[in-house]
Amino acid sequence: MSVAVVSGGCYSQSLISTTALTRIYLMIARHFVSGIFAVSAMVFAAGAAAQTPTANQQKQIKDAEERFVAADKNADGKLTLEEAKAGMPRIASNFKKIDTNNDGFVTIEEIKVMILK
Repeated sequence: MSVAVVSGGCYSQSLISTTALTRIYLMIARHFVSGIFAVSAMVFAAGAAAQTPTANQQKQIKDAEERFVAADKNADGKLTLEEAKAGMPRIASNFKKIDTNNDGFVTIEEIKVMILK
């Protein structure tokens, strides 16, 4: 069995067999699926590597969380520069670098990001 190929509203003179079309579709599908698997594997590997803190980083995060709670005098979940100077001087000295969204406050999440770098 053969199919006529229509191009620009006119029938083409060439005929392509359905077997050839099937082979072309399967080849495209195979490349598409293998590409999806490759991208998924890379994303998973990158995510896993970035999300696994070392034992030292875990300890630093735990210490930072405890110190953050003590330094956050008004318990609003964020440190002003003044609160950081009083309770977390190393955070205060790097305040602008840690405050990545430039809102004038440092959150524990922003501190964790710095620790995991």
